[in-house]
Amino acid sequence: MDMYKKITKKIAFLIILISPGLIHAQVDVGIKGGYGFNQYYFNTNFSQVFLPVINGGLLFQYVKDRKAGIQTSVEFTQKGWDEQTIEAGSMQFKMDFVQFNFLSLFKLNKKKENGIFVKFGPYIAYSFAGDYYEKGTGNSLTFNYDSLASSYKKLDYGIRGGVSYKFAFSSGSLQLEVLYAQGLFNMLERDPANIFQTMNQSLFINLAYTFTISRNKKKEKVKNGDGK
Repeated sequence: MDMYKKITKKIAFLIILISPGLIHAQVDVGIKGGYGFNQYYFNTNFSQVFLPVINGGLLFQYVKDRKAGIQTSVEFTQKGWDEQTIEAGSMQFKMDFVQFNFLSLFKLNKKKENGIFVKFGPYIAYSFAGDYYEKGTGNSLTFNYDSLASSYKKLDYGIRGGVSYKFAFSSGSLQLEVLYAQGLFNMLERDPANIFQTMNQSLFINLAYTFTISRNKKKEKVKNGDGK
């Protein structure tokens, strides 16, 4: 019981701490999803093409005075590569991740609601599943995919950045975003094949739908004729 009391006190303190900022900010929650392409950089002679992947999840967005803010999200996302062999075959290795994103937002134009945002920040992810899919002949593959599927490192972290455009309406918004992600964690250990760096790159196009749960009170006063 003491542990739960401590947790409750910490949550209450956090609410008290951020509540003054919410008075002059807009807070949105919503869902997002999209389609993208991913690959891993290998420091070896490795032929591959971009792997089509998907992502989607829940987001929380806090914007102060419609100028800057933060966006956090928890997402399901995929990563991997599509190895091409000299026998005109291929092997797709795809991993499923749960990913947490923390992005800073900066608005570029001066429109009150609609506008372009620049986004940038870190992410951390953990893979809960990985599998491979063979197409054609794969006799000259770089990896032993049976072993790789059970031995690869599950952690990934890196940075994300991009732009989005917000289409606002009375109760929420639609946001179209383009995001690039650069992994900073080596997926594989060093081995005789001289594979030293195994970091991923992703490019996603996402669509988000948000609901406004707290709106700038200054703005509401102006609309009702109570302010300037």
